[in-house]
Amino acid sequence: MEKFITNVINNNYNSALKASGCSNTQSKTLKKLGTQILKKGTVVLNHLADETSSIPVEDQSEIFGKALHKVELTKIIQEKILSRFLKEMKPNTVIAYDLTDEIHEYADLKKKGMEKISRVHDGSKRATKNGFTNHGVGTNDWLLRMDYHDHEEKCLPQVRKEILEELIGRFKGKEIWAFDAGNDDEKLFRYLYDKKSRFIVRLKSDTEHSRSLCLAATGEVVNAHTLPLGRHQVYVKISGSSKFDTTRKYWIIKAQPKDEYKPITLLFCEALTSFTDKEIVKMYLERWGVENQFRRVKQTYKLEQMMVRKWKRRKNLMALILFSHFLSKVIQKKFDQEKKKAESGFFLAWNEMKLFLRRVCKTYNDYSFVEFLRTKIPKKLCFFLRVKTPHPLSINNLTLFHV
Repeated sequence: MEKFITNVINNNYNSALKASGCSNTQSKTLKKLGTQILKKGTVVLNHLADETSSIPVEDQSEIFGKALHKVELTKIIQEKILSRFLKEMKPNTVIAYDLTDEIHEYADLKKKGMEKISRVHDGSKRATKNGFTNHGVGTNDWLLRMDYHDHEEKCLPQVRKEILEELIGRFKGKEIWAFDAGNDDEKLFRYLYDKKSRFIVRLKSDTEHSRSLCLAATGEVVNAHTLPLGRHQVYVKISGSSKFDTTRKYWIIKAQPKDEYKPITLLFCEALTSFTDKEIVKMYLERWGVENQFRRVKQTYKLEQMMVRKWKRRKNLMALILFSHFLSKVIQKKFDQEKKKAESGFFLAWNEMKLFLRRVCKTYNDYSFVEFLRTKIPKKLCFFLRVKTPHPLSINNLTLFHV
């Protein structure tokens, strides 16, 4: 298993850093930084330094910071993760888009503090605090994107549209987009409708912010929160207008899932009408997979402890965190496939995993696997792959002498 882990880390980092155009020194530094993130589970640069090195910790941290400032890793790493995901993507895969917060409650909003920090909504505390907003795209198994929002350049819907514009063509109609109630936006419905994308959006159902709908069958205008349970064909009111868009028809399901304390209202496109109400609700609830991915990244890598001031360094460090998360999932998938096969090297590793779980009193899940993985990462990795050259002697012309 150690050999497989070494190959996964080496091969993926070598290809990604080669595409970024880094020098050999920068590649070695960034690869070391990414490996330390995966191994130690923290993003504090001082804590990622090698304690056995003769170089002081502060100097190592400064070297990491300079390497992060001289490259652009975000797009390259996102493309590498997406390429791997597209090879395994199946029809009707639910893709969720959502926002997540990164809170730095005591950070300074002035220029001397973290660049581009702002007031954001803390979803866990339902309060406004200092921090950053991240745009995320993912599934139950893969986190395809987690990138900072630059509030000084663009607003949230603009970036959301750019992400959808980039990804819709790559998925080739296999995806079903799922959005939470924070994306209850007629402009989003219209954009996805015109793109002929399949989508499910949860509507705001509270009395104060519920959307007005026009029933296509009767022409009656109703609010989303007063809509009866069942399936309805509706028209949606145009943003900034009192008129309804009668050129685009949508469908609405109002249902009462077992895990929800009140009914949910889901708006979806014509292309999904062949699915039953229960199937559509189930597909929407798969959106929670990306929420679990957000939580795992925050907790596993202690994201809210990141004390990087420069914006470019922060974005590149986030790219390395996303890449570490991706590599751990690649290793875990292979481990799950091979752990029960007695002829594979993973069989012994699975027995070690069970002993590890007993020792720490945990069950097997994503979090415990990452903890186990950290014990199996070799202390030293080969930072550059050697180019294999064929031996001048073929296998059919063996001699007793070396040329």
